[in-house]
Amino acid sequence: MVERFNLYDVYGYLLPGLTLLGLLWLPYGFVLGVWPPLELGSALFALVAGYITGHLLHELSRWVFPSHSIKNGVRSLPSDEMLEADDKTFSPDIKQKIREKIHKWYNIEAGVRENRQAAFNLCRNELLQKGRASYAEQFQGLYALMRGVSGACFLAAASFFGWVTGSLLPQSFSVACIVFILLLLAVVFALVCLKVEIGGEMKKAKSNWPRYRYVTLGAVLLVGGATVAFRDQAKIPEGVWLPLLLIVFLLVGVGIVCIGTYKSFALNFARTVYNDFLALERKLAPDSTGGQDGAPASGQTGAG
Repeated sequence: MVERFNLYDVYGYLLPGLTLLGLLWLPYGFVLGVWPPLELGSALFALVAGYITGHLLHELSRWVFPSHSIKNGVRSLPSDEMLEADDKTFSPDIKQKIREKIHKWYNIEAGVRENRQAAFNLCRNELLQKGRASYAEQFQGLYALMRGVSGACFLAAASFFGWVTGSLLPQSFSVACIVFILLLLAVVFALVCLKVEIGGEMKKAKSNWPRYRYVTLGAVLLVGGATVAFRDQAKIPEGVWLPLLLIVFLLVGVGIVCIGTYKSFALNFARTVYNDFLALERKLAPDSTGGQDGAPASGQTGAG
């Protein structure tokens, strides 16, 4: 997807990963007064850990909050829907011009739904080769950021709720019992991940297993937070569960807002690619005999 570290790496991986790690650490500082050291080595480690965590969060979130839908067994993206006759994103005249230009340049009939993802990828590749895709790429980075942040908020909310639960558990509970539940959920999470990775992309899109993977991870974080809070219950100030519970509701609310923003950016990404492609002009190569320059690079793909 990415040949070198670029805007998508920052927006799609690094920032969501750092957001999740920061939110998961927040209860330690807020409740127990334990904050990470402010040193250069710690900062570099946080950047690397955030980048790796961001990749994992990206993979989890794209199946829980997809931009696609399944229609007649085919995965349909916003770029596919925009060229439908009943879609209101473009006027009928503009849609016709887009379809005609795609057919003229690539000999692909974009009126056929099954051809639209390939057509969209070719349009995007054309913009990339001509250096005209920066505006669209910003929308792609922003929708990946919002999707990742929404996932981070929901997972962190589960962890915070675990802290609330652990701080209120009676002393009759055993730490060993909670740790056993935590280990059991971790095994379930690993098995669900294995089940997900066995299937292909289309099988994942049709199945609920990727969502189960996200839910089980949330359960792991919830019980993990409860384990730490119960273990250090004597150090936790009295009544701290109430502000923690308020933070849970706040995180859920922010996550919901981010999902709506993500959907909007995903739509604008596809719309911008089509608009910019429609404005492109193809020039004949000086030494050509009728061929045209600007052929799309092979191997490039893009979410629409």
